Amino acid sequence: MDRKFLAQLSFLGAVSVVLFVNSGKAPLNASERQNLGQVEQEHREETTLTAARLPLTMNPSHAAIEALAVVAQSAVQADDEAEIRQLTTEWFAAWSPGQGSVDWDAMGELFVQEPDELLVFDDAGGSVVVLTSWEDYRATWEPFMEQFTEWQIEPEGEIHVNVDGDLAVTVFTLTGGGIDQNQNPIEFRQRATHIWQRKGDRWLIVHEHLTTDN
Repeated sequence: MDRKFLAQLSFLGAVSVVLFVNSGKAPLNASERQNLGQVEQEHREETTLTAARLPLTMNPSHAAIEALAVVAQSAVQADDEAEIRQLTTEWFAAWSPGQGSVDWDAMGELFVQEPDELLVFDDAGGSVVVLTSWEDYRATWEPFMEQFTEWQIEPEGEIHVNVDGDLAVTVFTLTGGGIDQNQNPIEFRQRATHIWQRKGDRWLIVHEHLTTDN
């Protein structure tokens, strides 16, 4: 509903009032018609000026479009958040082989594969490992995991997810551990951050930061 239409609508309302008042009477004479013409002109000017003062945000069509855009964006963001949560669950599952072996191919599906697009800071046993590719990631952790006959991790508390366009961040705390070849148990607690980036139609980890909680 634009401003011109508002002015026309108001004008028609005013004319309708005049015609209603004169209904049932004799036709308007020349003087009355002149007065009506003057009223019409003045009302046109007044309603046009009033409509011009209306802020654009009061335009129902614009408001409806903006509302639909917000709803659509919220729906997309909710879908993305649900997908990131599912992928985080898959990350936990990949790192929780139990008494089996880690499926490194499945793990690799969660990480960006392009060279120099991955950055990892993982704190393990008091030392920080810095990795810059999936190949380095697997080459570092695969031999490490071979010394354990059992390994399991799980989230502690809530997994926080924040999505902004094609980037997403997950922050959580994990606990877990395993049993080594000598049947010695190991337990640990870590704080974790993942940064995900949408690549085509897939979300992939481009940054991982794990810090052991002493």
